[in-house]
Amino acid sequence: MKATVVVYGSSTGTCESIAQTIAEKLGVEAIDAAPHALEQRLCREPGGKHWLAHPKAEAFLAGRIALLQRLYKR
Repeated sequence: MKATVVVYGSSTGTCESIAQTIAEKLGVEAIDAAPHALEQRLCREPGGKHWLAHPKAEAFLAGRIALLQRLYKR
């Protein structure tokens, strides 16, 4: 089984609304790729609390955020 999400980056909200629409049609989740939004999602929401307990969580999240930042600079 493949996991599917719609990942977007938006500063004006246009991409966010399009991504939300696509995600709803596909029946999947839309995730904002902005580092602050990812931090909020993974560390502060109740569903993401399990990340805080993992010993390698900080290194993993730092690597993912760095990757996304490199991708969106292009």
